[in-house]
Amino acid sequence: MKRLAMVLLVATATAMAQQSPAPMAQDAMNPNASQEQQNAPVAPKLPKFQSNWVQKPQAPTYSDINCSGFITRENISLKNQVVGGETSPHTSQFGGRDLIFLSGEGYTVGAQYRIVRRVSDKNRVEAFPGQYKLGKDAGDQWADMGFAHVVKIVDGMPIALIDFSCQPTVVGDVLIPFAERPTVPFSKNATSFQEFGVPTASTLGRIVQSRDFDYLLGTGKKVYLNIGAEKGLKPGDYLRVTRGYDWQKDMTPIDRISTEARTIEDTGDRMPEVPKNMESKMPRRGLGEMIVLWTTPESAVALITVAREDMHIGDQVEVETPQQTAQQ
Repeated sequence: MKRLAMVLLVATATAMAQQSPAPMAQDAMNPNASQEQQNAPVAPKLPKFQSNWVQKPQAPTYSDINCSGFITRENISLKNQVVGGETSPHTSQFGGRDLIFLSGEGYTVGAQYRIVRRVSDKNRVEAFPGQYKLGKDAGDQWADMGFAHVVKIVDGMPIALIDFSCQPTVVGDVLIPFAERPTVPFSKNATSFQEFGVPTASTLGRIVQSRDFDYLLGTGKKVYLNIGAEKGLKPGDYLRVTRGYDWQKDMTPIDRISTEARTIEDTGDRMPEVPKNMESKMPRRGLGEMIVLWTTPESAVALITVAREDMHIGDQVEVETPQQTAQQ
C-alpha cells in the first residue's frame, strides 16, 4: 500500500511539471487583445534628444575681484620690491603664508601692500590691427600677485607675510599700498538674451586684452577694456559684447580668410547675383555679457558672465542701460 501511494505521488508531480504553463507575454495578459496583436513586436520608445547644458551667469568671486590685474596710465613706483624670502636662494617662488624680504622705504609694522607685476604679451601678433596701440593708450598692464602685511623690521630689513596669493610671487615684484576693491553687486538673470538687433548704446568700447593674453574668451575670463571711469563706467555696470558681419570693420585677419571660401554649389545653375556689401547691413549679434569689476579713468576690468560663443580680442562692448537690464 505504501509503495502504491509513493508511485502515485511521483506520477502526479511529473504530470504537473509537464503541464506548467510558460510565462505569458505582457500583451497576452490583456484578454481583449487579439492573437495578432499579442504576437506583434513592441516598437522601442524613441529617446528625447535634448541637452542638459544650462548657461548660468557667473557671479564675481573674491579672487575675481582681487586677482584680475589692471591697466593704468598711472606711473607706479618701482622702489618697493620683493628681494627674497625665508628659504632663499633655494626657493624662487613664494605663496600664501610665506615670509618675504622687502626693499624700499616707508614701511611700518602692520601695513598691508598689494603685490603686482608689470606684464606684456611677448607674442607680438595682434588679434586685430591696432590692438597694441589701443592697449598702450589705456596704459601699462599689471598682474595681481596677492597681498601681504609687514610683520616686523629686523636690522632695517622689512619682513612681510603673504596673506593672500593669486599666483606665485618672485623677486622683483613691486609693492603698492593696499586698497580694498569694492564688492560688485550681482543680480543678473540670463534667461532672456537678445541675439540680433542689439541696440547701439552711447558708450562703446573694445576688448583690448585679457588677463592671461588669451585670444578666445569665454565665461569666467577677465578682460581689459579701452573705456573707463571717464566714460561713466563704474563697478557693477553690465556690458553687452557684440560683433558685426562687415569683414572690413568687424572681422579679425584670421576670420577674413573664410570670406575667400567658395559658397556657390557646383550644381547651381544661373543663380542670381548677390548684392555687394550686404555684410555691412546685417544686424550686429550679441555674443554675451560682462560685468565691470573696477575701473581706472581710461580703462576697465570686466568679468565675462555669459558667453553664447567664443568672444575675441577686439570685439565691441556696449554699456547696457538700466531699462535693458531690467527687461531681462
